[in-house]
Amino acid sequence: MTIIKEEGVEKVSIRKIAKITGYNSVTLYTYFKNLDYLILLSSIKFLKENFF
Repeated sequence: MTIIKEEGVEKVSIRKIAKITGYNSVTLYTYFKNLDYLILLSSIKFLKENFF
């Protein structure tokens, strides 16, 4: 979620997330079918941790 706060959701990419997390983009695509799905799940996790 930090990258979204800093750069805005429109500038987020699988490659940027991979670089920040230390995974490669192929690994991320193994677990998340696309960027939208990854952002959706990250948003749900963020909301659960901070508001519920």
